[in-house]
Amino acid sequence: MFLNKIAYFMKKNIVYSPSKISILISSIIMSSGVFAKPSVNIEHIDKGGIYSQKNSYVSESGFISINDGGMFSAESGLFVGQNHTQSNTASAINIVGTGSLLDVTGSVFLGNSSHGYQSDNTVSIKQGGALNINGMLSLARASGDSTNLVIDGTGSSLLLDKINTNSIIYVGDSGKATLDITNGGKLAARQLYISRVSGSKGSVSVEGAKSAIDVNELVVGNNDDGTLSVTDGADVVLDNGNGNLYIANTGASHGIVKVGNGAGAGHLTVKNIKFGQGDGKLEFDFNDPHLVFSANLQGKGTLNKSGKGELVITGENSYFSGITRVENGMLQINDGVSKNKLGGDVFILSNGLLSTSSSSVLGNINNQGKVIFDQDLNESYAQKISGSGELVKDGTGDLVLVGDDSAFNGMTSVKDGMLQVGDAQGNGKLGGNINVASNAELKGNSESLDADIHTDGKTTFIQNSDDNYEHQLTGKGIFIKDGSGTLTFLRDNTLYDGTISIKNGSINVGVNGGHGVLGGSVDINKNASLLGNTNSIQGNVTANGQVIFDQKSDGTFSRAISGTGDLIKEGGERLILLGDNSHFSGNTTISNGTLQISDVNGSGVLGGNVLAQKNSSLTGQGDITGNITIAVGATHLPGGAGNNAQYIHGNYTNYGTLHELGNQQSVTHVIVGGNVDITNSKLDLTLTPDEAFSWSNINDPLLLIDNKGKNSIVGHFNEVNTNLLFLTPFIDYEGGDGNDLTITYTRNDLSFSDFAKTENQKNAASAIDNLSGINPIWQDVATLTSTQQIRSELDKLSGEIHPAVHSVLINNTHYLSDAMNDRLRNIGGDKRSEFNYGEQVASEEMIDESVIWSRGYGSWEETNATSNTAKLNTDSHGVLLGLDIPKPYGRLGVTFGHGISNLNENRNHSSGSIGTYYAGIYGGSKWDNLLLRSGVGISWNSISTTRKPELTHYYDSLSANYKARTGQLYGELGYKVYNTESFTVEPFVNGQYVYEQIDSFSETGKEAALNVRGATAAVPISKIGVRVDKQFNIKNIESNVFGTIGWEHVYGNTSPKSSVSFTGSDTFTVRGVPLSSDTALVEAGVSTHIKDHIDATLSYKSQLANDSKEHNIWANISMHF
Repeated sequence: MFLNKIAYFMKKNIVYSPSKISILISSIIMSSGVFAKPSVNIEHIDKGGIYSQKNSYVSESGFISINDGGMFSAESGLFVGQNHTQSNTASAINIVGTGSLLDVTGSVFLGNSSHGYQSDNTVSIKQGGALNINGMLSLARASGDSTNLVIDGTGSSLLLDKINTNSIIYVGDSGKATLDITNGGKLAARQLYISRVSGSKGSVSVEGAKSAIDVNELVVGNNDDGTLSVTDGADVVLDNGNGNLYIANTGASHGIVKVGNGAGAGHLTVKNIKFGQGDGKLEFDFNDPHLVFSANLQGKGTLNKSGKGELVITGENSYFSGITRVENGMLQINDGVSKNKLGGDVFILSNGLLSTSSSSVLGNINNQGKVIFDQDLNESYAQKISGSGELVKDGTGDLVLVGDDSAFNGMTSVKDGMLQVGDAQGNGKLGGNINVASNAELKGNSESLDADIHTDGKTTFIQNSDDNYEHQLTGKGIFIKDGSGTLTFLRDNTLYDGTISIKNGSINVGVNGGHGVLGGSVDINKNASLLGNTNSIQGNVTANGQVIFDQKSDGTFSRAISGTGDLIKEGGERLILLGDNSHFSGNTTISNGTLQISDVNGSGVLGGNVLAQKNSSLTGQGDITGNITIAVGATHLPGGAGNNAQYIHGNYTNYGTLHELGNQQSVTHVIVGGNVDITNSKLDLTLTPDEAFSWSNINDPLLLIDNKGKNSIVGHFNEVNTNLLFLTPFIDYEGGDGNDLTITYTRNDLSFSDFAKTENQKNAASAIDNLSGINPIWQDVATLTSTQQIRSELDKLSGEIHPAVHSVLINNTHYLSDAMNDRLRNIGGDKRSEFNYGEQVASEEMIDESVIWSRGYGSWEETNATSNTAKLNTDSHGVLLGLDIPKPYGRLGVTFGHGISNLNENRNHSSGSIGTYYAGIYGGSKWDNLLLRSGVGISWNSISTTRKPELTHYYDSLSANYKARTGQLYGELGYKVYNTESFTVEPFVNGQYVYEQIDSFSETGKEAALNVRGATAAVPISKIGVRVDKQFNIKNIESNVFGTIGWEHVYGNTSPKSSVSFTGSDTFTVRGVPLSSDTALVEAGVSTHIKDHIDATLSYKSQLANDSKEHNIWANISMHF
């Protein structure tokens, strides 16, 4: 049917199947089911068409298009997608253009298929078109239907009469439906359900500025899945802001309300949001700067904030018991005016921020991002805080955390106001790290503050019980210790540079189990105390209470101490106070160990009075402005190692010990400005001059107490002790200017030799004792303080090295005699004139050959210390050359050579060297197996010695150069008891006579130099033993091995001596290391015939005695012709 212009067609019921109706300009079709105005097009209605009686139906693939102001009026309802006879059909209604209207009286069902068929239905309201319904609107009425309703454009609208109690929109009534409102489209109804029954799915999207939903009540997910999305400036208003929004009503439902889509947010104006029994979510996802949300949340759901924008919730949300998640941006609870609350637990993700007050959050907080408590009122927070994010206390109000927040390990920043962790009942604990700003305050104790603290403001520990603080304190703020308990620091807090105020109780740092260090200055109130040591207390101390230095090791405190309280020195070791402590006017008590005022380089001062108790001591050169009392059993050592005075401005009372150090020129002493009382005290004098020269005026008085007061000294010493063995002090209690205390030393009756032990020591002591009293050597010995010192220094002064040279010269004669004697052993044996002595050769004529030979030696000898002498070490080396020729009676030869010996007495700091030139003549004969060997020799010796006596108060470097000569004559008989071509055994006996002559000389040096007289000595020596020799061939090379074992005896007095004297002293005898009386001789060697006329030998010889050991290596080569 086609109607154009003005056409009027009326029928009670119109059924077109299939047909097309075009209703054009001013054409009207009227029926009991349809009312139409101009510009309404109804097209493509087929397969059953329109059945209009009291109701209108668009069935199966029907299509209604209302354009350009046309109007479709259905008086008894509208059914789209009704009574299908097949599946997968589509129906559509398009209302396009300003003035285009579909006006329905009664209910509208979009998607109401039957017979088990499914339909897909679409309704589009665009460009100002409108759908008005006086009744209910159902989208996807049947479970298998799918319906999509679009309201797009300014002026486009879907309006239901809100007065009508049946003015309800179901998006997803039983099937699946979507409702999209965009670009200024509007929807109005009394109620809006998104997903009504189980199995339904509903989704509503409101997007863009001026796009709006205006309903009195809204349900998202009544029995199944429902979604509402409000984005980009769109508005959803419920009953002018007084309506309720229900999310996930039943246990099987899922409801999601999204405000924003990552860019712009919409506006959800509602009074209450009620989460039902299902899975309900309210999500804010926007990047707009700021959004205020004032609805009240109730029930158990999820509030999720994402996007970079700031969300402010101002509703009363205390009945919300679900979860709040802040994934990104900021969530602010209350706007600073309304004091609303948010129930349930809050989770702040790494990019999230929560800004609130403590009273606004009723649940626990898991903080991986940032939480700001902006407190203008004094409030508490009793729930748990966990996570690793940042916790910020801001605002001028006080915040008290009384929950267990130990699981929080992030950073807490106190920017303003006061943060208190814990209460009087012991509730509350905070972990992580804490930063206190300059205008902020932190309160707690060691139990509640389980965190490192950086404070530039004020931090107060209210410590009523003894406990340890195991974390680190840094910053420049004020740390206050309050409460009656003891707070022990266990960490190194040297980076703290603020002020510590101890109002009550005690702080322990570094002692009694504490290992901490405390930086910054310390202010101790009356009835409070600080216990530490010089390692643990790093800053200035104002002590109006007690400061206790417990020194388990020596320590120096170089900062200032002031105040009116008590300074107590405990611990067995030394406390050194440096700097100006004159502003301290309290009392100092030394209960143990030593208190030293200043060091040798300082001029420290200590104010107030000082008491040294039993088993303690006071020392140093720093001034003390008050009185000093030295109790019985205590010691005062003024000046200390600095050998200076200590000025006591007040009274000096000493009932213990006054210990003075120094020397004749500068002794430690006390300067007293008040009265002096030394009744029944003891005087200990330890005078150890750096150099004996300082004792040039041994009898001058020494000032011990310089009494500046007007009164005389009260009392006397009941005991006087001195460390000097040979000087006795005399005490004058009225010395100096009449009321000073002085001492004078005089030589006592003890002899230096009374403390000597050995002969050398006693002889040297007697000689030194006879020197003048101004001689530094005498002064050194006279001022010694121990027997061990005396004996050691007498040994160093005695010159023991000089007689020791005698022994070395006599012993060295064997290098020449051994070389000559070994050459003569070939008679009757070695025809090649080698030093080996048993080899048999085939040609007897070779005994008539002449031989040129050379021999090198090296030896080292150790002579043990005796009761009178020090150990002597000697090493020697040299070379000898010789020629021997055949004679009718045997052989005759000559030799000469040079050797060097070095000797050392380490104990006496003495050493020397001997350079020797040798010359000798030797000869031998043979009668069958009997052999005679003999020789004579002389040695010329140049001797140099050095002594460096390093004494207690004296040092010298001494040297000497002098000459000596030794001569010797020896003879030996040997008999070959076994003699074959390859093996020989020869017992022997040897006699030697040695004569020694040493020139006199004087050492070069200072007062310790010795004058040494010349001396001679004659020493007989005998040897007995047996030699063996074995010949063998290696690859036709003739060789042999040989050995000797024997015994040597030295006759007469084996202890050499020298007569010596100091300049100005008597001559005294000093003895050196003795010659060994009995010595075992051992020799082993090998010789070989290298080539024609050339032989080589290598041998080892040793001389072993109880008191000495000498080892020799000999190497020789000989050529015969």
